[in-house]
Amino acid sequence: MKINALPPSGLDGTTASFRLRPIKYFLIILTPLLILLALTLWQFYRLERDAIVVEIKTIASQHLAKEQKQINREFQTIVSDLRVLAGQNEIRHYVDSNDSSILASVGQEFILHSKNKGTYDQIRLIAANGQEKVRVNFNHGSPALTAEKDLQNKGNRYYFQDSMQLPENSIFTSPLDLNLEHGKIEYPLKPMIRFGTPIFNSRGQKKGIILLNYQASQLLAKIAAEANNTFGELMLINADGYWLFSPNEGEAWGFMDPAGIKRVFQNSFPEAWQKMAAQETGSFFTANGFFNFQRIDPIKFLRKSPQQEASQNKLYPWLLISRVTPQQIKELTAQTNNHFIKLFTLLTQGAILSALLITWALLKRKTAEQDALIAREQKEEFILRRAEQDSALAELSGSLLSEISIEEVTESIIAKARMLTHSRFSFAGYIDNDNGNLVFPTISNDIAAKDKQDEEEIIFNQCAELWREVIDNHQTILTNTPKKALPANKLPSEKVTIQRFLSVPAMINDELVGIVALANSEQEYTERDLGAINRIATLFALAIQRQRTDESVHRLLLGTAAVTGEQFFATMAEQLAKCLGTKYVMVGEIMPDSATEVTGLAFWNDTALAEPVNYSTTDTPCEMVSQKGFCLYEDHVAEIFANDQMLQDMNVKFYAGIPLCNTSGDTIGILCAMHDAPLTKITHLNEIFHIFSNRTSGEILRQRAEKALALAKEAAESANKAKSRFLANISHELRTPLNAIIGFATVLQEQHFGPLNEKQLGYTKEIRDGGNHQLSIINDILDLAKIESGKMPFSTMPAQISILMTQSLAIIKDRAAQHAIAINVNIDPEIENLIIDIDERKIKLVFLNLLTNAVKFTPDNGSINVSMLRRQDTLLISICDTGIGIDAEDLSRIFEPFYQVKNEYRGKTPGTGLGLPLTKTLVEMHHGTLKVNSAGLKQGTCFTITLPIKESRIAAALLAAEK
Repeated sequence: MKINALPPSGLDGTTASFRLRPIKYFLIILTPLLILLALTLWQFYRLERDAIVVEIKTIASQHLAKEQKQINREFQTIVSDLRVLAGQNEIRHYVDSNDSSILASVGQEFILHSKNKGTYDQIRLIAANGQEKVRVNFNHGSPALTAEKDLQNKGNRYYFQDSMQLPENSIFTSPLDLNLEHGKIEYPLKPMIRFGTPIFNSRGQKKGIILLNYQASQLLAKIAAEANNTFGELMLINADGYWLFSPNEGEAWGFMDPAGIKRVFQNSFPEAWQKMAAQETGSFFTANGFFNFQRIDPIKFLRKSPQQEASQNKLYPWLLISRVTPQQIKELTAQTNNHFIKLFTLLTQGAILSALLITWALLKRKTAEQDALIAREQKEEFILRRAEQDSALAELSGSLLSEISIEEVTESIIAKARMLTHSRFSFAGYIDNDNGNLVFPTISNDIAAKDKQDEEEIIFNQCAELWREVIDNHQTILTNTPKKALPANKLPSEKVTIQRFLSVPAMINDELVGIVALANSEQEYTERDLGAINRIATLFALAIQRQRTDESVHRLLLGTAAVTGEQFFATMAEQLAKCLGTKYVMVGEIMPDSATEVTGLAFWNDTALAEPVNYSTTDTPCEMVSQKGFCLYEDHVAEIFANDQMLQDMNVKFYAGIPLCNTSGDTIGILCAMHDAPLTKITHLNEIFHIFSNRTSGEILRQRAEKALALAKEAAESANKAKSRFLANISHELRTPLNAIIGFATVLQEQHFGPLNEKQLGYTKEIRDGGNHQLSIINDILDLAKIESGKMPFSTMPAQISILMTQSLAIIKDRAAQHAIAINVNIDPEIENLIIDIDERKIKLVFLNLLTNAVKFTPDNGSINVSMLRRQDTLLISICDTGIGIDAEDLSRIFEPFYQVKNEYRGKTPGTGLGLPLTKTLVEMHHGTLKVNSAGLKQGTCFTITLPIKESRIAAALLAAEK
């Protein structure tokens, strides 16, 4: 790299200032980028954590609602059964005639009902004096009528007395408790609820009751089954706080046990009980975990007497509770901080790269403005500076392609292996890809050091005889008796000997790339040790493979870093052919006036550069590349494309190609490699092509930009036109680093370097989404220029305007909540379902810009009012806040590009002064208006949007079709 000779800063102040200018620009650009990255990562962390909490709450609420419906349906079914039985003709005949002979028919009806339902332990008809007249017992699925001599008088039982007090059509419901036999709890336990209703004769006289003993064990079993499908624990307690159902054995039915009087929910969870006391439903966190509860009253729909109301207030309603323990919450919300550190490191490198390129672009712009008419010497100096920039970019790209060195990898491997197996000695080596030798990177530190004892060197020499078998046969060796594994003459007689030995080959596609060896563990090596070391050897092999690929790509980058123009394309073709081991590499440019004709830029033919080849992509694999992106044909490509004469002449079997694209995604060229034999095992072929397609595309675009700049200089156009062309020509330079970040994230997400777990896939998606977000910020700056020139695309589609506002509000809701800012929304019912033709992306951007400004400039505890009203054929949308307001002198200039209001918030909130001008222009593209009103400083601000209502003809047609 050539360095220009400049005088010392002490002798020439101008030169010193020139030297400091890039550093100043670099720091000004890099600082907000790093702040933005930190805030974005923090937001991702909070979103992921909040999403888990929302998922827990949602699933728990769904299951509670499901259980509530199930319990209510069960009670309604029981009441329906009771009323059906009370209304039977046999019952009516009996209470009118008091004819005992009818009781046999009543009993048969009871038996049939018991057998069909299978949920009632007893069905009874009890006379007004309390004497049982008919009783059917379920008998485990074989209902039977109780003999008359075994019928009892229940006149003193509470359920009889309470039922007899009810008016006609009223229902008595007992609490859910355990069945008692002769005053003692029946075993096995029988959870029971009694339902009763009075029966009257035709003269209105009360003649007794019908009573159902409902077996609640089936209902509780359904609750237990549902508990297996939700997070945490599911509980059912009565109004007094006693458990009716609990995941902990022995907690339920405390009110039935004299010793269980204190076995209540409020004693175990007093804070949760207090929060539930005054609410019907809700969710909250306490020191005991996350609680979600629903108060259910399954007898609320029943008609009851005042006495029953008073007696049952303590029994119902029930509380259905879902509890997620603190340990379960910790497991669900645990985050891997190392992932976020790696993510921040990668994005920081991207930010540094972006800052370097933007700094370079700013310096280039100033140079172009100041030296537009300068002679050839300044232009040559500019080209040299560009070469220096490219060289620095290649060095930085090389560091991005390798996270840690092979020496650091090896040290980590042997440390982990030694720790897992409690071995005294461990060794790891890799096969040198150039000479095939086995290399141990840490030997110089561990064994050959002068201050080391010689015991490790002795063990190393002995191990060499053992792992020779691993190298020759690619097989694992595990022996706890190494003397039997080697002849006696192979074992040195020194005082240090191998007591136990374990060695595993590191393989990639049946190729030995390294070994991991251990010796002298504290205990005998086992299959478990072997499994652990096998996994470590697999990781070691992947690291070696990554290092080989990184070295190949690094050499390729260095080979093309410091050259430009025709020399770049020639060097790139040569280096790529040597890296891939292919016979041919071609680079071609598709000119703007043609979609199929390719102009050759470089052609590597076997062992030397040849004359570039011009060709047509029609009926060639390059045509598939232009249409689909990266294409790979490992064999038979000439047979697949029989009309491609060039493939036939060169006897091509293998083909790999990728399109060269500009920043808009349009294909501007083709990069391809070919070989006259099949190739099936080129490591990371796709990734290598993507890396160099970006660099090659950038060089083509740079040359086009350089030609355009030369024309601009020769024409000596005005400074404003030079600025516009400059922005157009270097737009790709602003996007290129972000495209690289997005590209690498895509490569990781598609798992070309190996499988990723779910978390890692999530993080790579966040990298790509973050890159796309930064790219959209740059695009917004260019959008304003497109609008001014009339080149902004505008496409309308049917959209529901109220949903766009709701989606925009959801984005800023969390930030508003952080500052206790209330958001009040008033949407006219007439437009909730209104579908109109608009450019959905642009209108959503309008809403989001205005809402973000409202949150940004509203102090804590303020409010934002959003309204959407219809006035005939006009839609009025207002976004008003109680924020800092706008001074009168600023109101007339607020929509000017780059103008920012002077206030106490300026400098605390990032901005470019482009948001409101862009927002106003987007509204006007829809033939609408955007106005602002403010009573002055600290008086709030109100933005009003008017849009003409153009109802979607497509939506209207669909609505007519439905009717």
